[in-house]
Amino acid sequence: MQLSIQHLFINAEVPMFKGYPVLYIGISESQGLRARDYKNHFTGTARKSTLRKSLGALHEWRDMRVYFRDRKYKFNAICEEKLSSWMKDNLMIFYWLVDENIGEIENKLINEFSPPLNLAKNRSPINRTFRAELKKLRR
Repeated sequence: MQLSIQHLFINAEVPMFKGYPVLYIGISESQGLRARDYKNHFTGTARKSTLRKSLGALHEWRDMRVYFRDRKYKFNAICEEKLSSWMKDNLMIFYWLVDENIGEIENKLINEFSPPLNLAKNRSPINRTFRAELKKLRR
């Protein structure tokens, strides 16, 4: 199964920052950036990562879900491994350290860039249809 960024975002407008596509914007207030971004997103599972849930949903891995009692899910081990590997090979993390108003800054950046994978807090009309379809895929 080949994972490709182009076919995942065919119906989305992907903004650019310094020549790189901006797919998702997030903050880490208490966990720390290494724990949240690397452990949850890049090496964790979809159970604890909305970013992984979205990417797996875009790959149409509905039948590959493993559900827990609390109705949360992850993908099967093969899909989670492929996703981790793909993310490490194809995604980059930019950090911006701030001391205050972190939530306010996150909201501003999400609505300025309108990254296609930010579902919550994204009020921009750009990618609205894409986000609605992604929400359906994630259910």
